[in-house]
Amino acid sequence: MTRPSLILDAALPFATLAERLSDCGFARDETTRPATPDTLPGEPELAAWRRDGARLTYTFNPVVHLRVLAVDGLAARELAALVARLPVQDAAAIGEWLTRAAPREILRGLYAARALDARELVLLVAPLQAHADALVRRTAEGTLAALQAGGPPDPRAQTLVTMQILSRRAVAVLAPLVGPDGDAALQALRPHADDYARVFRADVAERAREAFERLWRDPPPLERVVSGETTLEVRAAPAGMLLEDNELSRPFPGGYRALAPFLEPGRIWFTWRYRSPGQEAGVRYDGVVMIDDRWAWFPKAYRVVGLQLSGGSQ
Repeated sequence: MTRPSLILDAALPFATLAERLSDCGFARDETTRPATPDTLPGEPELAAWRRDGARLTYTFNPVVHLRVLAVDGLAARELAALVARLPVQDAAAIGEWLTRAAPREILRGLYAARALDARELVLLVAPLQAHADALVRRTAEGTLAALQAGGPPDPRAQTLVTMQILSRRAVAVLAPLVGPDGDAALQALRPHADDYARVFRADVAERAREAFERLWRDPPPLERVVSGETTLEVRAAPAGMLLEDNELSRPFPGGYRALAPFLEPGRIWFTWRYRSPGQEAGVRYDGVVMIDDRWAWFPKAYRVVGLQLSGGSQ
């Protein structure tokens, strides 16, 4: 039996949750109710359900809209079936809350991280101890202490969740490329003169700049999307992990193995795919890089500069 806590979508109304749990065979435990009136009408801050010895306890923080469902007595298969019916937020989604501008959303992320013991998020929690908002600072300090008390995070899990978060952030940058304002979005990704030294190894940065400036004289074409049904899938990896086969490098073209030794290892690279209904493969692109506070696109860098650099001096 498992006793996890599930973080639910903040936008999920209580009435919808209750209906879905009823559909799953859970009966409301009328003995568990909040002691005070609902802060938000129709949104109780405490509720519970039972089924065959299993119990679900729901808590709602109306200030930050944090919805937590604690599970007790469900077998793993039953838990999986329940999760499939609910909008459960994973560690990457919680990490996104931690990167938001609004203090209320950051606080939701901090409380959620603590509820899940999401130690893979410590690198996102730690900087919030210096946040301008005093409540965020104090909450971050308490959350970090609680997470660290559970032991060190798994480096693999930490890297994976960070890449998932960055991939989701990249959607807002990449989706407009095939929209009606695609030309403007494309030009916004054109590398600046000083980007090359920040992305490529110092001894090859100038050669990379010359190669890409030639390419950007005739910018890469992108087919505009006339329907809103197209999906966008994004994957991210640190340049240092593109050197060898691993779960983050596999979505990238194989040519990045030859290019990777000439890249600054800490920069995050992205590959993505637009797929319309009925398409299996879709249309793939690669080469966008996150450069601190901006993004730049080096299309098919492994072709444009990878082969010639691999033949140069190491």
